[in-house]
Amino acid sequence: MKILIADDSYDKVKIIAEGAKLAGIPDGMIKHVSCSMDALRELSKNKYDVFFVDIQLPATLGDDIEVQGGVELIKNIEVNDLINKPNFIAGITSHSETYSDIKNFFVQRGWPLLYEELSAELISKIINIRNYELEMKFDIAFIAALEHTELESILSLPCSWNQFSINNDPNIYFSGNLITETGINLKLLATSCPRMGMASASALSAKISLQFKPELIIMTGIAAGIEGKANLGDIIVADTIWDWGSGKLTIKDNKAVLLPSPHQISLDSGLRQKIKTIALQKKYNDIMYCNYKSGKRPAHDLTIHVGPMASGAAVLEDSAIVDTIKSHNRDIIAIEMEAYGIASAPLIAIYPPPKVLIIKSICDFADLTKNDDWQKYAAYTSSQFAYNLLKSELY
Repeated sequence: MKILIADDSYDKVKIIAEGAKLAGIPDGMIKHVSCSMDALRELSKNKYDVFFVDIQLPATLGDDIEVQGGVELIKNIEVNDLINKPNFIAGITSHSETYSDIKNFFVQRGWPLLYEELSAELISKIINIRNYELEMKFDIAFIAALEHTELESILSLPCSWNQFSINNDPNIYFSGNLITETGINLKLLATSCPRMGMASASALSAKISLQFKPELIIMTGIAAGIEGKANLGDIIVADTIWDWGSGKLTIKDNKAVLLPSPHQISLDSGLRQKIKTIALQKKYNDIMYCNYKSGKRPAHDLTIHVGPMASGAAVLEDSAIVDTIKSHNRDIIAIEMEAYGIASAPLIAIYPPPKVLIIKSICDFADLTKNDDWQKYAAYTSSQFAYNLLKSELY
């Protein structure tokens, strides 16, 4: 953990430094500046986990103290894209009037404003809490619908997975790491839904968004394909997702008819363009196909599609229902049971929400010929493609 202190009073700097050392932070990870300008220079060069800032702070060294100089510094940091924004900020003031004027500024951001109670022990507690939060922060969260086959395929990726659990949380989690080709160390999380379907997927996706705050949630696994649009084992990246069962059931010509009213969620435009380019290049297709050694694979080449995917509450073995779903969007490529829940829950649970990427591979065509023969291969291709994207393309 790296700590920056912006304060022109050595007495307060000493207390903060003592607290940091109590929390196990070495001297080399603590930096001190005395004015706003020096703080901005430091933050333009380095990334800090915790920033302690005095509210009464001069703009430049030797200037008079500004009553809310620290607040103006924070506002500058928030809007300046050239600044490495600290993960956590704590304000410090010993003036009651200043405290009353700006406490809501810190409350709105979820940060503490320390007033009079400054001590090494308190600073140590703040840093230890922040350390725990950093340990529980993941860059990427993998979610699989099923532990068997789908999560197993994720855990077969070379990411040094370790199992862990959290008090009062029934889910089993796995932490891992992936070093990208650009040298970035991505912290990974993986887990599976407790049961199939959108309700379970939504609850888990919301919980992960709030608990672990990933930048990106990726769901890999299996899906039913639209025959003629994709082949067995082909990878489908959803650029649009909706719940095909959303709407109104009515009677028409003595038959139950669904009048659809879908809410569609679109893939982030930047991700979409990158993945479409990779799909056209067929960059990883042959490698993924040839490296599969765990069972039978299709005789045809592997293809990556970017297109619409529908989610629904039931496993489908009825081509008539598939035809109805196709009428919602003539470009649909795949149907499955969880993706809409995974994508929709973070939009409600947290702001800003993580990006969501759904990558599923075709294991059947949702008709009476449906079987489990291709599930293992489909789970493999989807998780391998996600791995290649993270390793070589997205970071």
